[in-house]
Amino acid sequence: MDTAPAPDPTAGPVLGTRQRRAALAALLRRTAELYALDPVRYPLYREDGPRGGEDGPGGGEDAGWVWSRRGSWTPGFWSGLVRLAALTGHLPQRAAEESERRLRDRLHDDTVTRAMTFWYGAPGDAASRDAATGLLLDTREPASGLIPVGTAWGAGPGGRRRAEVDCWAPLVRLLCRPGGAHRREAHRAASVLARTALESALTEAPGGRTAVHPGLALGGPGGPAPEGPPVTAGRPFAWALLGLAECAAHLPADDERTARLAGDCARAALRMADQAAASPSADTSADAITALALLKLAAAGHPGRAAAADRLLHRLVTGHLTPDGALTGARYPVRPGVERSVESVWGAYFLAHALAVREGVPGADEV
Repeated sequence: MDTAPAPDPTAGPVLGTRQRRAALAALLRRTAELYALDPVRYPLYREDGPRGGEDGPGGGEDAGWVWSRRGSWTPGFWSGLVRLAALTGHLPQRAAEESERRLRDRLHDDTVTRAMTFWYGAPGDAASRDAATGLLLDTREPASGLIPVGTAWGAGPGGRRRAEVDCWAPLVRLLCRPGGAHRREAHRAASVLARTALESALTEAPGGRTAVHPGLALGGPGGPAPEGPPVTAGRPFAWALLGLAECAAHLPADDERTARLAGDCARAALRMADQAAASPSADTSADAITALALLKLAAAGHPGRAAAADRLLHRLVTGHLTPDGALTGARYPVRPGVERSVESVWGAYFLAHALAVREGVPGADEV
């Protein structure tokens, strides 16, 4: 157990029970409305502003959203939202089952985002999760043992020689899933990921803050090497934090070395969590990911992190969630070189997930 002082739970307002329930209901009502608008395609994002969260999801044929037939890198988040809506009575259970079933078409996409798809989107489909685990293990870069980005979504052949922090949390959960297939190989791959995160992806920024390298080049003589400058905030930082929190909680204690590795991940995650909670991101989806990471750390017994999550959730709900359930303020490149403030399916998912865990929705804490 980490002995660092817990964050001060009185440092700012926290989200109360009534606010939490109202916010979760608004997000899931919006999910049900979008599902009714088009139960086959996947909503990706919607620019904030006149076409965005002020209009509600019913404005126009596409409701101002960018939609995808295959879901791009986000189908698991939409399936996860549909599942939460079904768990809380906003959609019928058959909608969740159908959304989960449709994900099977993504099994053979050459992309590490399959980890997101099948961890967050298919909790009831053990066979697909096992298949995804095996297929992801087959893509490991030989020298490092890491699972690379893959060639899909425009990455091309270079995606075989690059790893990113974005999918490390769901990768760890797939690889360490109790009863999952490929147990020995999967546990070894999870340990490689955790060591690489600590040794290659994290660095120290001025002032002693932790910084994250979002991407690593693979296949070089010196092992995984950082690409580009490190960041101290934003989605890459939040993804890495969530990944380390999952490593801390779920790396199997097969031996003393792995147990020490899990402890190192916990200490790094706690430092990053306190840093992120003290300096909210300009990207609301990053803060939603951070809130879930804080709840993961709280569930592992680290004091003060649930209160820190409640403060972050209060900021998101009172400052960025519209009455009709749109979480505005995520940052996303809507076209090359142009970043916009958007309502996003991933931001909505992580906020709804964190609220559902905090609310104790049965089944919400299983992913």
